[in-house]
Amino acid sequence: TIGPGRGLEQAMRGCSAADIETELHLRGRIDGSYREGLESLARQVAPKMKLTIHEPGPSAGMIDACRPFDIGLSLETGVNSNNRLVMSNKAFTYMLAGITTIYSDTIAQRAFRDALGGRQPIVALDDTAAFATILKTWDADRASLLVSQQDAWQWAKHRWHWEHDDERGRLLELFDEHLPKVARCA
Repeated sequence: TIGPGRGLEQAMRGCSAADIETELHLRGRIDGSYREGLESLARQVAPKMKLTIHEPGPSAGMIDACRPFDIGLSLETGVNSNNRLVMSNKAFTYMLAGITTIYSDTIAQRAFRDALGGRQPIVALDDTAAFATILKTWDADRASLLVSQQDAWQWAKHRWHWEHDDERGRLLELFDEHLPKVARCA
């Protein structure tokens, strides 16, 4: 579902502040009124950004669907304890597609990014300037974008997949490190 509270508005503002030609592709179901509002916001705040909304697709095809793009956005707002601890499928999908990802700064995403060697960018959603700087840097230096994409792909091939013996154990360790900070459900 494409809807409010997912960091999309902040991403648009970051694209605007970068002051470069960008494209924002979203895939999912979207309410008509939210779509109109998102398209209106895109025209108002990010006139150099092209917004494209794609229909949902089969989960088995998501990795291939992501491959044509340069950058994935794994934006979690951190609005509640669960959201600060969630690691969405998007982050893994982008990595397996061989594209780099900009992560929002939540407990889970910071831990994941750090486990990737700390080289993938992480930003606070309200830090428009930092988001813009990442986009401008990669726009001006495509070689650095390629290095970041290759780095993500190497992690996907060698470490962050469910067939890796250490994967399940490390994810459980991350939860154990952070779950005591929030209420656990029995």
